[in-house]
Amino acid sequence: MTLRWTAIGGTTGLAIALAASWPMLGAIADLGNARAAQAALAAEIAASPLPPMLTDPQLTPAPDAATAVRRATLRLRRAATAGGVLVETLAPTEAAAPRVARLTLSASGSEKAVLAFADGIERGDPVLRWRRWRLASVSGGAVRVEGEVLVPWR
Repeated sequence: MTLRWTAIGGTTGLAIALAASWPMLGAIADLGNARAAQAALAAEIAASPLPPMLTDPQLTPAPDAATAVRRATLRLRRAATAGGVLVETLAPTEAAAPRVARLTLSASGSEKAVLAFADGIERGDPVLRWRRWRLASVSGGAVRVEGEVLVPWR
């Protein structure tokens, strides 16, 4: 009789264990699908780099940051002279990011000339961008623009 009850108990326990494991089999399959989807996304991210923000012709052609700074400095000084703007300060500072040089600029002149100069920095080609800037009034009706100019180079 003990053997009979043991067999009944063992069979019942096995049936309960199988019934309880059925939902776990579905969860294990879902976990496998999630891991496969994660691996596919990781492979897609690693395979496709981000598209460049600027095309090559828009970047300042230069073999190094110092050359890019010299070319941008020359371009800014020429634009200021042509527009009747006095460049008070134009100096390189530490790099903003890889392949992006940074200049500190301070220039003054008539309001119309300074605004045209500041606008020309943004609209010029190759690209120069204001990182930050400030426009202030100075004595005699003149204005001064101060800020940092970014120079992306290739």
